[in-house]
Amino acid sequence: MLQGYKKYGDDTSPIDIRVKLSGKQLREAEQEGLEKKFKLGKKIKTSNMVLFDEYGRLKLYSTPKQILQEFYTYGIEEYKNRLTNLQEKHAEKALKARTELDFVKRYRQGNIILSKDNMQKKDDLVKYIKHQGFEDNPEYLASLKLVSLTEESEKALEKELEKAEEELKKVKNKAAATLWLEDLQVLENELLKDKLFQLTA
Repeated sequence: MLQGYKKYGDDTSPIDIRVKLSGKQLREAEQEGLEKKFKLGKKIKTSNMVLFDEYGRLKLYSTPKQILQEFYTYGIEEYKNRLTNLQEKHAEKALKARTELDFVKRYRQGNIILSKDNMQKKDDLVKYIKHQGFEDNPEYLASLKLVSLTEESEKALEKELEKAEEELKKVKNKAAATLWLEDLQVLENELLKDKLFQLTA
């Protein structure tokens, strides 16, 4: 028999029941197994494992391993796609920073001259910027404010480019499986903050 128990929290909070046992009762429970003694778990038959597959169709699985294998095959392909998207995103970010830095440097060196001759209309400015060799996103460069052409901005862009290239290098050298494991680690860390998960883990 239990010596006593106490329930903490309310209906809106995670279940937290603390059981009081004597030393003898605790030893006996540990020998039998705490999960079995307090009926905290139950066996599930694996003869009728029907789940939705990757195409949203019901499928009968013969073993848990088969479920995991199919889930991994589908999941790793999705992470490969995600990794490709990340690489493209970081490459675009690095290119943008590199282009803007080059533009600002050339302006400050006097190689690019912004005057009333090429700034009367936006189209004229865009054509001039293209003529200077900036074929990628000249509209963006044409919309830069004068404050973006200062020495201070140049130094900030150098740091931004360095960071962008570092992030690009990291994601280029990363495998899809590594990205998946990192996400799982983040999930585990968040779950460990959850009181209910701690009680059931």
